[in-house]
Amino acid sequence: TDAPSRFVLSHLLRFESSSTAPGEWTSFEAYKSRMLPQQKKIYVLHSPSRELALASPYYEMFKQKGVEVLFMNSRMDEYVMAELAALPEYELCSIENANVSLDWVTEAEPEASVDEPRAMTGNQCNLYSEFLMEVLGDRLGEAKASERLVESPAMVLSSFEQAASWRHRMKVAMMEGETSRYELGMQVLEFNPKHDINKLLLRLSRSADAADAEKARVMAEQLFDNALIAAGLLQDPRPMLRRLQTLMEEGLRGGGGVAAPEDDE
Repeated sequence: TDAPSRFVLSHLLRFESSSTAPGEWTSFEAYKSRMLPQQKKIYVLHSPSRELALASPYYEMFKQKGVEVLFMNSRMDEYVMAELAALPEYELCSIENANVSLDWVTEAEPEASVDEPRAMTGNQCNLYSEFLMEVLGDRLGEAKASERLVESPAMVLSSFEQAASWRHRMKVAMMEGETSRYELGMQVLEFNPKHDINKLLLRLSRSADAADAEKARVMAEQLFDNALIAAGLLQDPRPMLRRLQTLMEEGLRGGGGVAAPEDDE
């Protein structure tokens, strides 16, 4: 349909939202009426369900800053959004895009808290990025500290334009068993510099003990796969399962000094 017709039809669309109760639907016009001062974009997140959207690492920054996000739960939403993207009335933005920023949100200066975790220093972030690139270099385009993550240790972002659209099509293809149509490609891994997992993993990676250094490499692989799972992009879970079994065995053996049981004679 032509642009005027698409705009008229867009008034019929309804979505779930982070600002509505479960099971309630909202429209683009209702969303725009609730936009914050200086907000120009309509933020959307493609997710199979509301529950997964609310738990998504991509949503954390928006939740913290009180910015509403529309949840696109239908497989057809991607194609609908592509048709609406060119309309001047709506500036749609997927929060899975690497260049999303909420710097325009004006917030009161937070009070200092003794419970606020200390972030890794700039030098520590550089060392950690180098370590992650060394371990995951064939799968990563870049590893860097994140300004978006609040609770999650890491998340993956695509390093090219139209990333969100491509990622959604890949998720649909994976659900339909047609992953051969899409290659995952190089990802950007953003890590939370305040998260204990990253701080402890950096320390382990710098250990002079060869066993600890190898364990750090295994855990870095797991960190990346966890981020792929959160994004719905893990293509083959079998290597991850073997890795988890190894980590479980090492934890059970080393955590409490438990020896392997002897076979009954």
